[in-house]
This record gives sequence, structure tokens and C-alpha cells, in this order.
Amino acid sequence: MSKVDLTISCVLYNTSTEEVQRMQEQVATIPLKVHLYIIDNSPDLNPQDHTNNNITRISTGKNLGYGKAHNLAIRRSTGHSDYHLIANTDISFNGNDLVVLLSHIQKCPDIGLIAPRVVYPNGSLQHLCRLLPAPLDLVGRRFFGWSKWAVRRDEIYELRHWDYKRQADIPFISGCFMLARRSILESVHGFDERFFLYFEDLDLSRRISEISRCVFFPGVEITHQYRSKTSNNKMLIAYLICSGIRYFNKWGWFFDSYRKSVNLRTLNVISRSPPPHDIATETIVSPISYAK
Repeated sequence: MSKVDLTISCVLYNTSTEEVQRMQEQVATIPLKVHLYIIDNSPDLNPQDHTNNNITRISTGKNLGYGKAHNLAIRRSTGHSDYHLIANTDISFNGNDLVVLLSHIQKCPDIGLIAPRVVYPNGSLQHLCRLLPAPLDLVGRRFFGWSKWAVRRDEIYELRHWDYKRQADIPFISGCFMLARRSILESVHGFDERFFLYFEDLDLSRRISEISRCVFFPGVEITHQYRSKTSNNKMLIAYLICSGIRYFNKWGWFFDSYRKSVNLRTLNVISRSPPPHDIATETIVSPISYAK
């Protein structure tokens, strides 16, 4: 495959044909040289690998996990582009907007990861710019969402006091649509494949933010269906808990100086008025020198 402007990877798991077709049609509207990698983790398919024009489809024959499947596409596309887009299939975007997003990261060599503003189909904002979580943030969200203290923590964790209308460096951006500089993505070796499902985008954002910039760019807006399946699915809840334990075992449960510093910096940058001190310092940054 010759070099292209952008490579894109999407991961499927029993995804409808209509959704995949819609994604391919959207990619076709991008006025750039693009190659799309579709990694199908559906377990009932025989392993196969074929390329047709600007689309490579790989059926793994089993569920590799979200991060590992994206890594397969990242490795396959090495040397073919300087930028790689990680995207869900349940998103809608304008091809020209992707040109704007790509142009911005090209103009700013210190940006390693960039994400747009994300809305629901009804146009309401999805609060996908987040701080690095402390254990209490996630326990509160999952098990005590009805309580005032959990709601209060969640509002700060998701930066709900912010208008999401200004560009900002954010330590945790959603994996539903993230554009990465390939040199940075490969330097951190892509996703940590120990996260089978959940927390892989948090872990990747964190590792990239330590050596480069993770940027929220509101100049581009996409739509995300966000069909959460976790609430009543015991297996998905188990994956969520296991990944959460793995994340905090890796980075620290209560003694995480980077979390405190980067969260404080983020809040200082975006907040018109600082949040309550007790929560801000626990979940949370002085300026960072980014490696080029």
C-alpha cells in the first residue's frame, strides 16, 4: 500500500451491516487519501484478511479485545501514514471536518492526540473531556450515582462546569474518536493490550499526555450514538471492574502524583472559578514540559 494522508481503524463485534456500511460511506466523503482498517472481532467468522481499494478488512475469528484489535490495524498501517484515527462505527462526521482536525494537528507538532467536540444525535453535549480518575470517582459513578457526593465528584470529573467551547489540554479524551500522531502513538506502543475492554482509552490518553499534548478541539463536532451496554450486563460489568483494578494497580490507587498535578493544571486552565478544594486536589497540575 502506498502512503496516504490518514489511516483509520474501527473495531467490530457483531456490528450490524448497516452501521459498517454507513461508516464506509462517511470515510468515502473525506477529501484526502485515506485507508480504512476494519477489524472484525465477531467470534462466528472464519479468520480472513483482504484489501479492496482503500479498505482492509481483517476478521480475527475471535474477540481480541478493543485495544488489541486497534493495535493490529496500527501495526499493519505502519509506514503508510503520519496520522491515525481511532474511531467507533456509531459516530457520524463530515469529511471536511476531518480535514480541519488533521490540519490542526499538523500545524501543532507538540500535539500527540486530538479529539473533537462530541454530541448526542439530539445535539446535546457529551461530556467526554475528563480528568484522570481516582478510585472514588469511579466507585461513586457506578454504585452511588444517586448520592449528592457522587454527583458532585462526577460533575468535576467530567468537567461539567466548563462550557466545552475552548481548546484545552485534557488528560483523558474518549476513544470513540481520537486522532493520533503516529510517531507518538508508536512510541507508546499503542494500546495496552492487558485492558481487554474499558479503560484502554484512559490509559492511552494518560501515556500520551506524559510525553506530548492531548488536546480537545471544539472547532470540529461529531455525533456519537453512545449505546451503553454495561448497566445490566454482568459480563460487561465484570470487564469494567477488572479493567479498573488493572488500571489502578498500574498507576496507583491513592498515591499518584501525576494524577494530582495534571488534574490541577487542567482545572486551573479551564475553570472560571476553581472547584471545591477537597475534591480538586484528590482527583487531580502545574505546567508540564512536553517532550518533542
